[in-house]
Amino acid sequence: MIPDDVKERLKKKYNLEEPTPFNSEQRLPPPRNRTEYPATTEFHIDPYKGAGELLLGMTPDEVQAALNFQPRAGFHGKNLMNIPYEEAETFVRQYDPDIQTNGTGFVSLALGFGVYAEFAFENTSLPVETVCVFEEGYFAKNKE
Repeated sequence: MIPDDVKERLKKKYNLEEPTPFNSEQRLPPPRNRTEYPATTEFHIDPYKGAGELLLGMTPDEVQAALNFQPRAGFHGKNLMNIPYEEAETFVRQYDPDIQTNGTGFVSLALGFGVYAEFAFENTSLPVETVCVFEEGYFAKNKE
C-alpha cells in the first residue's frame, strides 16, 4: 500500500486526478457457456481476485466446475497437464524432435502448442502448469 503522503506528491507532480475506485459489483456477471468447448469471450479482471468466474487460488477441479468443462486427453491420448515436465518433453519429442526449450518450458512450432512449467530446468520433475495452443505462423507474425 502506498502511503498517503507519497500518493499526494505523485498526484501533484504528474497532475493526476483521483481514480474512480474499482468496483467489480458494478458490472453484470459474465455469461456462462455450456458448450462442449467453453469459449468464454469475456473475462473481467478483478485485481488480486481473479478473472470472471475464475478466482485465484482455485484448484483445477474448482476451475473445471466454474467453467462447466472437463478437459480430455487430446494429444495422442496423453494429458500433459500436471505431469512432470521431463515426461511431457520426452513424450512430445517423439512427435517433434525440434521443440524449442526456454527457461520455463517448450514450444512445438510443428504441432502448434507449448507447455509452461516454472523452474523446469532447475527441477525437471516439477509438473506442467499450463498448455497453450497457438495458430500456425503465430510466432513468425509476432516477431515483426
